[in-house]
Amino acid sequence: PQATFRVSEVTRCSGTLPGHTEAILCVAFSPDCKQLLTGSGDATLRFWEVFTEGPTGTCRGHTNWVLCCAFSPDGLLAASGSMDKDARVWDPKTAQGVGKPLKGHTKWI
Repeated sequence: PQATFRVSEVTRCSGTLPGHTEAILCVAFSPDCKQLLTGSGDATLRFWEVFTEGPTGTCRGHTNWVLCCAFSPDGLLAASGSMDKDARVWDPKTAQGVGKPLKGHTKWI
């Protein structure tokens, strides 16, 4: 053989983010990779500062599992979808909702 490769299992975890009371179902990095957004079965989203691994805010408003979350391309807003059939927009700086819930889906998002 020209080369030998060894594959080994990677089981390293750099840290944990305690705070949600149910499983984390979605995760998104901000465009600058300085913030992390997590959505959970506890119906909340949490913003985290990546380098300190500390929470910066908790978003409350969904009434069921948060299944998807994302940052806008400029990082100034975040969005989430839930089993409550609503989409919501959030301000990452304040963790507050922006506008009213976006309603109209007949199934979970």
